[in-house]
Amino acid sequence: MKVFYHNLVKDKTTSTSTDQIEHLRELLAETGIIVDYQPEPTLREDGRHEYEVVITGQIDPALLDNGPVHTVIVPWAGIPPNVHETLSKRPGIRLLRSNHNTLMTAEMAITLMLACARNLVFWHNDMVRNGGWGLRYAENSQKPTDWGSLYGKHALILGFGHIGRQIGKVCHALGMHVTAVVRSPETATTSPKYPPLTYPVSLHPLSDLPTLLPKTSVLHIALPGTPSTTHLLNLPTLSLLPPHRAILINVGRGSIVDPSALHALLASKHIAAAGIDVWWSYPGQVASTYPNTATSGAKILPWSESCVGFEKLDNVVLSPHRGGGAGGETEVLRMHAVAEMLMALKRVGDGEVRGEEGERVVLGPYLADPAEGY
Repeated sequence: MKVFYHNLVKDKTTSTSTDQIEHLRELLAETGIIVDYQPEPTLREDGRHEYEVVITGQIDPALLDNGPVHTVIVPWAGIPPNVHETLSKRPGIRLLRSNHNTLMTAEMAITLMLACARNLVFWHNDMVRNGGWGLRYAENSQKPTDWGSLYGKHALILGFGHIGRQIGKVCHALGMHVTAVVRSPETATTSPKYPPLTYPVSLHPLSDLPTLLPKTSVLHIALPGTPSTTHLLNLPTLSLLPPHRAILINVGRGSIVDPSALHALLASKHIAAAGIDVWWSYPGQVASTYPNTATSGAKILPWSESCVGFEKLDNVVLSPHRGGGAGGETEVLRMHAVAEMLMALKRVGDGEVRGEEGERVVLGPYLADPAEGY
């Protein structure tokens, strides 16, 4: 089985090192799987290639049409819009994605939740700037409200995939009541994509969201960014959260939340606090729209110009999309996940796995739906 692993040399944020590729090849030794890692595919004289699997996050439709490609692997959790759009028009090509960073992303969500609940950033800044003890005993409006313990509070999880389920597991361990919004409550506990649930959770369809938000203490967002989830949480929706008592955590995608609405509700303290790891703009996008920012030394803030000021709020914890980790351990886990997917595909191709049901069992943990974008 020949594999084209796209070397995204122009995008340093997603490029994979040759050392990591060599580690992948070592994992695949004696499997008969050949990994070709370069910026462009190797073509025959007739302009076609021989790759059955393509690993990339930026797909060229011609690559799919000029060879025997049956599978595209995205080597991270989120499906980029380019891949989503291209494969939604090619139902004969399966889409797999890596879940190697599930635990780290869920841990980031829990870290942000704890930091918000205990006003950790506020107290850190006060200690650094003011010595830290004055407001500790003060009785005035400058002192943040003590949110209290998480025990007995209600966690609502939007997006109950691998990451959402791990978030729920930890929330339950902290003594929280866990509720999740899923596409299909009837099949959420039986899908071969996920291991069996080991804790109690109340499952609801998206249509129940207006009745769930007013009861929510912590809103965890772990949804993918798709056209159907864009600004799912807007001013009317977010306003349903209980005033001055709810925390919002986003490790899904920035596009799910209307930034202007979130900023307004945080500024007014209607939303007590927010922990944000995913954003509306990223340096590459901003630099292409505002070229001078790349060389002028100006700050490239990850929100639109229409709602600047998140950094001025005292009830937010901001993280530059570090939930999935980076470098070292993360890349080792990524290569192991890619190797597992390739070996599973080899089993299917060699006839070791029989029928559609067998494929779903073997590939289930990695399968994504191009039509849905996740």
